[in-house]
Amino acid sequence: MLISDIGEIVSAYQQITRLDQLIDAAKSGKITVQVNGAGQGEEIAEAVQKEVVMFLRSQRGDIVRSLAKWGFEE
Repeated sequence: MLISDIGEIVSAYQQITRLDQLIDAAKSGKITVQVNGAGQGEEIAEAVQKEVVMFLRSQRGDIVRSLAKWGFEE
């Protein structure tokens, strides 16, 4: 393992930690979406919030998979 590999691993874990924080915040309602619309604003906001969580989880999964080349598993 090279020094650059260690830096990449540390960076990946920092990104995973930040994504976990964002996912938790989005799921708990600390990150909200406001939609101005005719009567469906709340439904649209909830759908967008779910999409945000799914996107963040996808990004996290990509990072976790990138760590597999060094034998790391979640």
